[in-house]
Amino acid sequence: MPLSPRTPRRFPRVEARRPALVRLLGETRRFEELTRTRTIGLGGCMFLSTESVGYGSLMEVLISFRGAVARADGRVVWERERATNREVEVGIEFLRLSPSDR
Repeated sequence: MPLSPRTPRRFPRVEARRPALVRLLGETRRFEELTRTRTIGLGGCMFLSTESVGYGSLMEVLISFRGAVARADGRVVWERERATNREVEVGIEFLRLSPSDR
């Protein structure tokens, strides 16, 4: 069952609007988008997308932090369309995150 934004989290998240580049991994469909995170934590992040990415999709996420870039591989664990402007909120669970990027 997909996690929803109301499911209790193993890792707390904080509001953080950071520049991010997200791209699908191993998919036949090309998807790459420059966006901003909305929340972030050790276990994952949420960002806004112009389109649905797809539940379970594997992604590479590059997030800018004060002149450095953290890289993580993740999986989409939930999506929710925003009624106001056709954007999609996308929740990512980090699967691989180097100790230095934590």
